[in-house]
Amino acid sequence: MEMKEQDLEAEVHCLKSQRDRLSKINVLNTAFHIWKQGSFGTINGFRLGQLPHSQVEWSEINAAWGQVALLINTLADCLDIQFTLYRIVPVGSHSFIHCLDTGAELPLFGSGGFKPFGQKKFDEGICAFMECFCQLQRNIERAQFRFPHRMYREHIEDNKMEYSVKMQFNAEERWTKAMKCLLINFRWAISYVVHSKILRTEAAFL
Repeated sequence: MEMKEQDLEAEVHCLKSQRDRLSKINVLNTAFHIWKQGSFGTINGFRLGQLPHSQVEWSEINAAWGQVALLINTLADCLDIQFTLYRIVPVGSHSFIHCLDTGAELPLFGSGGFKPFGQKKFDEGICAFMECFCQLQRNIERAQFRFPHRMYREHIEDNKMEYSVKMQFNAEERWTKAMKCLLINFRWAISYVVHSKILRTEAAFL
């Protein structure tokens, strides 16, 4: 009888330990809540986009980019990925990307409204960010995982339509759509990381 009680206590202890490990893994879903608000994609409540009939302050857009910068670094750490060309530096609403070859810094924030000819440095920062995400994507897709939106260079596809992440020569609606698709892909990346971590945790438990 005493042996059975000890075995039961040991099993309960192991289950609690497993639950604690899984809770730490699932914190990704709560720390980076990606959702949608009408035509906008959101991360932790911040809208990432701009529409003619629904103006979003740059402070909110920049805050969203700060969250996205932190998220991609977190996912890269979980997957032991080091970006080859850039280092993403999340600093809230003034996050930026450091170019490893030239030492240049590219902003992941903008200001002054949606300009017809874009914001060149900001566009360069977004394109550099896309290169990092594509590296993350290639790593994940080695496991036969597929994202809902194909991404390459500065382009994202949705239903065979191509959208540019650049602001230059772009319509607000199309840029906002590209940002929404980007966030959807991030949501899938979180799901992949959480699922793979759970599988590894369960394997270690066994």
